[in-house]
Amino acid sequence: VHLGFKEDDAIRGMDSFTTFDEVFMTATEHKVDLVLMTGNVFHDNKPSRKAMQHAIETLRDHCLGDGDVGLEIVSDQATNFHGRYGSVNYADPNFNVQLPVFAIHGNHDEPGGSGGLSALDILASANLINYFGQSKSAEKISIAPVLIRKGATKLALYGLGHVRDEDLATALDKGAVKVGTPKEEETEWFNVLAIHQKRAKGSGSITSGAKSIAESRLPHDPVKMDLVVWGHEHQCQIIGGMGSLKEIKKGSTFQVIQPGSIIATEFVETEADHKHLGILHLWKDKWRLESVPLQTMRPFKCKEVILAEFEEEYDLRTDEALMDFLSSQIEDMLDELKADNPTVGLTEQAENRHNFPIIRLRVDHTGYSTCNPQRFGQRFVDRVANPSDLLQFFRKAKRTEAKEDEQGKKPKKQAGFNGAATADEVPAQIQELVTDFLGSNARAQLRLIDERVFHKAIFEDFVKKEDKGAIEANINKALEQQQKLLYKETEEGIGGTSKDQQDKIEQIVREKAQAAGAAGGGAAGSSGAAADEDDEDDGGGGGGSGG
Repeated sequence: VHLGFKEDDAIRGMDSFTTFDEVFMTATEHKVDLVLMTGNVFHDNKPSRKAMQHAIETLRDHCLGDGDVGLEIVSDQATNFHGRYGSVNYADPNFNVQLPVFAIHGNHDEPGGSGGLSALDILASANLINYFGQSKSAEKISIAPVLIRKGATKLALYGLGHVRDEDLATALDKGAVKVGTPKEEETEWFNVLAIHQKRAKGSGSITSGAKSIAESRLPHDPVKMDLVVWGHEHQCQIIGGMGSLKEIKKGSTFQVIQPGSIIATEFVETEADHKHLGILHLWKDKWRLESVPLQTMRPFKCKEVILAEFEEEYDLRTDEALMDFLSSQIEDMLDELKADNPTVGLTEQAENRHNFPIIRLRVDHTGYSTCNPQRFGQRFVDRVANPSDLLQFFRKAKRTEAKEDEQGKKPKKQAGFNGAATADEVPAQIQELVTDFLGSNARAQLRLIDERVFHKAIFEDFVKKEDKGAIEANINKALEQQQKLLYKETEEGIGGTSKDQQDKIEQIVREKAQAAGAAGGGAAGSSGAAADEDDEDDGGGGGGSGG
């Protein structure tokens, strides 16, 4: 959903709020039984008052009312919902909820800071959503189903909020992900898993330290999922058909629905695809997925040009000549968008979207100089939504075979800054530089604190989540764990000189770090912040509605 994305932008500021309203208006019009959101309801870990206010207003307008809810929860609600009240929101006699919302957290709005709370906890405490799928520890994950019954249809809704992909991969490898089962009539339940992780391409299995999750490694024992609703990835992939799942699956254990995000947060081609929400029609084990196009999507066009391919037609050696050529490319893209979107809506917001599309031109300037993107954008300041970042210059990476050294090892890739990097890409580059420095400089290597703790504290919590106390809290926690380890390993104390004691302590810590690295794929920059696609690179998180 990404509520609050670009909320301070004069042109795009209302986009996320407008489309969020459309989702719930569509859900109300189709009279769905519930809405399922698979993470990243908010774009920022600490959403602004504006974003929180709009979320509350939309949920209150559509979810509270005098309508009835025909769903019966037959599972242990105190286990399903981890808030103070421990029950589904429409069971509260002080509220009349007519449209229940079930939501898991994503990598943007995951719990953190003092108390380990998420922005979703606020919405849940206000009785506007049912927040489920939390996991207290990444080392031991338990997934308990919300058992929902309506007439002859029984839905077992499993939820797993975002866990760092490396941690989840390790937990899956160790068999530390436990899935609960209905106590009775197990075969009569239709099992749906809502998940928010980076999705691996293809169907290969997970290896330790992977930065994405393969479908084949999702929990399938003792419960076999029928459908998986996959969040985090922004591309909309909604397909489905009516009939018995046994007839449809053809050997697969489940089918995947990827709703995608409701707004574009990245300048990539997959974000330019039209956005949809999905409505799941379910009766016993027969289902049909209805795809509903979102009407409030801002037109978006993404294109790539290679300057070397036009050297015979144009002289691109001067700034003005280059900008004139790139301007012609932008004009062509605007003409294509105008042809695809010929009509203008009646509302002020619809007119805004039509008049100010999002344009992204990636320019391979190998062998050529560049122009100033901000200066170039002034040519289109009244015609596009993103004049300051219309262009992205890049060079094609040279493919060279790394030669092995005397020990038969290939040299590591040298980290460095990409001059054409956007503001969203800079933190990942800084993290790569830090990782390279710690990995290549023996004197700078961390001895007591696991490098992964270092990355999480700084890049995930402090930078991404703006948690001011994150570094101190993570370091103190790591020190406490190491102290417990030392006490356990040396119950009778370490004798000898202070030098002997130091050597022994460093040996224990080093062995512990090596063991952790082997289990988790090493510490080399395995931060969720670096793995995101938007995340602004998040692939970030999708939302879907089901009924």
